[in-house]
Amino acid sequence: MSEIKDSRILACMTSEMDGMEIAEAAKKLAEAFHENFSILYLTLFSSADNKQKERELAEKLGVRFMSIAGTDIASQIAEYARVCGAERIVIGISEKKKSIFERKDRIIQRLLKLAPYLDVYLVSQEYASAYSASKKHQKLNLNSCLITVGMLGITTLLSMMLYSIGVTETNIVTVYILSVLLISYLTDGYSYSIFASLASVLIFNYFFTEPRYTFFAYETGYPLTFAVMGISAILTSSLTIRSKKEEKVIAQKAYRTDVLLAASRNLQHSQTQSEILLDSASLISRFTGKSVLLYPVVNGRLDRPIVKKIASEDQKIDEDVLQNEIPIARWTYFNASEAGAGTSISPNAMYRYLPVYGSKGILGVVGIHAGKQTKAEDMDQDLLTALLSECGTAIEREQLRENQNRLEIETQREKTRSTLLRAISHDLRTPLTSISGNSEVLLQEEEKLDEAQRHLLYQNINDDAEWLINVVENILLTTRMDNNNLSLNLQPEAVQDLIEEAADHMSHLLNGHSLKIVPQDELMMVEVEASLMIQVLSNLIDNAVKYTPQGTVITITQEKHGDEVWIQVADTGPGINEEMKKNLFTMFYTAGSLRGDSRRGLGLGLSLCRTIAEAHHGKISERDNEPHGCVFTIALPLMKEVQIDE
Repeated sequence: MSEIKDSRILACMTSEMDGMEIAEAAKKLAEAFHENFSILYLTLFSSADNKQKERELAEKLGVRFMSIAGTDIASQIAEYARVCGAERIVIGISEKKKSIFERKDRIIQRLLKLAPYLDVYLVSQEYASAYSASKKHQKLNLNSCLITVGMLGITTLLSMMLYSIGVTETNIVTVYILSVLLISYLTDGYSYSIFASLASVLIFNYFFTEPRYTFFAYETGYPLTFAVMGISAILTSSLTIRSKKEEKVIAQKAYRTDVLLAASRNLQHSQTQSEILLDSASLISRFTGKSVLLYPVVNGRLDRPIVKKIASEDQKIDEDVLQNEIPIARWTYFNASEAGAGTSISPNAMYRYLPVYGSKGILGVVGIHAGKQTKAEDMDQDLLTALLSECGTAIEREQLRENQNRLEIETQREKTRSTLLRAISHDLRTPLTSISGNSEVLLQEEEKLDEAQRHLLYQNINDDAEWLINVVENILLTTRMDNNNLSLNLQPEAVQDLIEEAADHMSHLLNGHSLKIVPQDELMMVEVEASLMIQVLSNLIDNAVKYTPQGTVITITQEKHGDEVWIQVADTGPGINEEMKKNLFTMFYTAGSLRGDSRRGLGLGLSLCRTIAEAHHGKISERDNEPHGCVFTIALPLMKEVQIDE
């Protein structure tokens, strides 16, 4: 698969040059410098230049093709090289000393003045004669011929009327020059204006100079008059034709800019890759006026296409159509070249397939319904190529953003794991050492210990084991949520039952604290996973025990507030200062503990409480208690309808 990268070498071509020789020279230069090259096709004014040969050459070589139009080839090359960062230019130069193509030498001289930093490599060649021959044998347009003859006839009649009423010959000359100017404006091509210029001189000589109705002139000043008249007519017609063609170029550039700006604006508003793909298919369909298939590349292969069908096409895009077309799309992907309708590869296909390039390869394949036409015009083809490039840039930008987010998540996850391991290794050592020491004393000194001493050791081992179990449960929950595996088994539960079960679970760990549960007459039901919500309440009770002195009263209440139930765990301890409140629900944050057993938490409890509450579409908050202490509130949505089986 070929890759399209930024090129530092430009192979500059026009319709008058042998593109193959220039491309071969650019290819050798690129191989010598180990760089990429691209083909830049230049045209003056006309969008009707046939660029298909050069375009196919670029596709065959696997390089980027770009076509631009303007009034000054040298300035076009210099500006494009500056924008794309090219450093070397390959261009053809004629071996003929006296020919119409000598202007190429002047183009090169001007190019060196405009961009002296460029290295210009000249390819000596005879310019293709096919273009010149075709220019000489252009078919005459009947409408333009009628306009030319008609305008000359009308001008002659008008001039004769003016002559009959005494208008001087000098004024009649200006009428004919005006006529040539109008013919240049109303017709296409130089041939009509040149013919009109010469015909005007002859007509003026025949009808308005003495002797009249002959092609002779008595006065010696007439030849100069005829020369000035002819030159003036030719110059004015040339300027008019030039301005017309410049207007076309400006209009084409404006149209191209509007299309690409609209595409860029629409794609920038897309938030996800799927939205970008859908918007890209819509943009291409709207631009071409045809149905579009956009195959994104996923894991090195074409995924199922995004289909954008227009209402005016009767052809159905069903599974059979997709099965018949997918091999052609795959060929386009693996060969990085156009295929399908209007090409030499599967020309009978329903769609014409083009690759969507990114900086490191092909990001997708676009299929455009052939319809009645199989090939777009050059201007449309250039715009379509630019539009596909814009879509490819948007897709790649979103992929890079997703990769960056994924890397940030992985980095944060790895940081969390490392912090968790450090915390585990540090904070689990104390209870494990205590369990090991107490159990060793019981094993070796059991006979020397009385009943009270043994009971105390058993109690210490049990307390340490319960603390470890609580810590391990929090660690397992953290791992479960960190891997996005928190799928809830929601069941209707009575709030009073959840509170009582959490209180029973923590009753033997109160360490001299009083636990008070305020009953509620009204039955309040919530839809939760009971084990998780009990874990939340247990963590809040454990925090109240850990950070308040013995004898502190811990109160649990439940209150209805609108569509929510507020479960509050309040204590009458010293409270939490403002500095600690900023990091209260941050993972691995721990405050100083008043416990005398040298154990402290891992800083997982409140972070887990918040995560679990939010997973149940609730929230948790903290406020100061009156006159002192703190209150943690869990707000959960109440069940709207409760059916009690009797």
